[in-house]
Amino acid sequence: MKKTGLKFTALFVVLFFFVQMVIVPEVLALGSGGFSNQVVGLRALGKGNSAVASPEDASTVYMNPAGMPFLKGMQSEKGITFEVLQFEHKNPAGNETRGEKSLIKVPHGFFTTGNAINDRFSLGLGMSAPYGLQTEWDDQSFARFVATESELVIIDYNASLAYKVTDNFAIAGGMSFYDSSVALNKKVNVTAVNFSLNSSVTPNVIGSQQLKGDDTALGYNLALFYQPNENHRMGATFRSKAEFRYKGRISLAGLTGISSTTFGGSHYETRLESKLTLPESFEVGYAYTPDSKKWTWEVDGAWTGWDSVERARYDWPEESSAARLAILNVDNPFPRDWRSTYSVGTGYEYRAKDWLKLRTGYLFYQTPVPGDHFEPSLPDTNRHFFTGGFGIEKGNFRADAAYALVIAPKRSIDNTVGNSSDTNAIDGTVSSIDGDFGSLNHLFGVNISWAF
Repeated sequence: MKKTGLKFTALFVVLFFFVQMVIVPEVLALGSGGFSNQVVGLRALGKGNSAVASPEDASTVYMNPAGMPFLKGMQSEKGITFEVLQFEHKNPAGNETRGEKSLIKVPHGFFTTGNAINDRFSLGLGMSAPYGLQTEWDDQSFARFVATESELVIIDYNASLAYKVTDNFAIAGGMSFYDSSVALNKKVNVTAVNFSLNSSVTPNVIGSQQLKGDDTALGYNLALFYQPNENHRMGATFRSKAEFRYKGRISLAGLTGISSTTFGGSHYETRLESKLTLPESFEVGYAYTPDSKKWTWEVDGAWTGWDSVERARYDWPEESSAARLAILNVDNPFPRDWRSTYSVGTGYEYRAKDWLKLRTGYLFYQTPVPGDHFEPSLPDTNRHFFTGGFGIEKGNFRADAAYALVIAPKRSIDNTVGNSSDTNAIDGTVSSIDGDFGSLNHLFGVNISWAF
């Protein structure tokens, strides 16, 4: 009877979990360390995102699924993180531009059977947004011919199975189903396009370009967890590459003169195809808890294979006109040549009361984006996260809250990105995106957890 009740409870929680996930309206992300997000649990965020070696709640499904059999009972968690983003640019002449301030929402939800149904096997389900991006620059800014609005959404639906090999060692493996969409907008220098087509100067005309696409992809994860005694814990997680083959459309508007003639009117639209490879990653962690059980310290390190991002290329399967293709393929493909990176986080958790835990931490993300291919749709720099948070526990209920101040130090850029579309290129004067980029961002969120 007990096992039957557990099965019905598990089924109810799973169904409730997925119903809640499908009504979430927005899943974007900060875009730090490339376009990784990694805000998948508020307990982890409060202590510098260090949780690979500390299985304590349902977010273990993502952080290290091999820790699931060490959780007591079934657990379910749902939460949301709010991110306040503000990017800045100062050109060589000292003129400053701020990107549009954004408030975006990044949800997460997890469920695991823990040790409730079987002492050796544990199942976990999760939904998170481990990658994503949103940036917005004014239509009249320095960046308008490279990027005005940029959005990348990647949702990870994950299922993992863990096996407790011995009383202190477990392994896990799982699959991720990624659902993604991308939207990239910018302005088009119609004057420069017309000049390239017939070498005659026309009044300055600015049009627009919109690009949208979507796709799904599959990946897998492997994990280990080892707890030799109650004081020391170690964990490791590997996540595979996953390849998207986006299909969508590109549209041009505001065309005049010979460009309008070439594209058959002031508005043009055609299909596009493109690829994006999510990087593989490997993360390890070590946690220490003294005999008093009053506090825990953990340090995590990660390697991410961002060298999988070699270039951005768009294909136009429905277009055969050489004249149109010549315009569409300006700066296409665009080289990226990202480099693999390392990140490190450390955190401290202190049990102030039986019902209250206090947390603090630090996290460093290394940027993979080289200066030669830096562009304002992803104004990425090295980032420093200073975090804090707390958790409240009452019986089988727990609530967690966390905050992170994200400082992106100034990064000086001197490259040729966007020069081919400059408004003054026809008279020999070329401006660019050159200058200093930086940002100061805020993350704060809450989640609630239940144990059964």
